[in-house]
Amino acid sequence: MNCKPKRRYPECNIELAVNGRSVPLNPFVRAIMSNTVTGMVKSLTIEGPIKKICLKLSK
Repeated sequence: MNCKPKRRYPECNIELAVNGRSVPLNPFVRAIMSNTVTGMVKSLTIEGPIKKICLKLSK
């Protein structure tokens, strides 16, 4: 018997590439990444609604 409830995560288009290689993301990780970045951007002074966020991180 499977007692785990099925969780539904909002669909979001998010991609992660590390060193040029795509990293597969499950729905939970996509939701966490999307919500975290969106929350950080919402705390900034942005004009108009957020439609698309592009983030590039290099070391």
